[in-house]
Amino acid sequence: DDNDEIGPPVPPGLNAQTEENEDDDFFPPLPPGFVPDTAVIADADEASQLKSTTKPDDDDDEYEEPITVTNLIPAACEVVIKHSNKPITAICFDHQGSKFAVGGYNYAVQLFEFQKMDMSMKPFREIYPCESHIINSLAFSTNGENLLVASGNAQLKLLDRNGQQWCETA
Repeated sequence: DDNDEIGPPVPPGLNAQTEENEDDDFFPPLPPGFVPDTAVIADADEASQLKSTTKPDDDDDEYEEPITVTNLIPAACEVVIKHSNKPITAICFDHQGSKFAVGGYNYAVQLFEFQKMDMSMKPFREIYPCESHIINSLAFSTNGENLLVASGNAQLKLLDRNGQQWCETA
């Protein structure tokens, strides 16, 4: 017996010809005796006739493409935040994870809040707490109400959540 096939025999009625003729649609088989409703099914000719008979000023054209949720809110696991054309030297997150602050070589501290953020990824507040000193470190308090800013000068500044200076070291 010179049979090159390996494995169990192919069941009758299932051969390579039926596999080649099948569509790539993966639907469950219809129940026995099922008859499709011909009043609902439209041929390609009927569909093209329906499209040609519709008025060109239909308002339904603007709703043909659905709007996905990811186009409305930032839902990615990674985003690119544009701080400026200068490097970022400090970043910190509050303990709840709802807001974060970014500081850098441009002397600015930008405050971001995830609830207020949209697809533009812009900060809700940008402040310059240390005039012309590079921001070296940032830290939120445990309740997220205050932000500690350490810059290139010898003073630490404590800001409230709105960016107003609350106190500074001597």
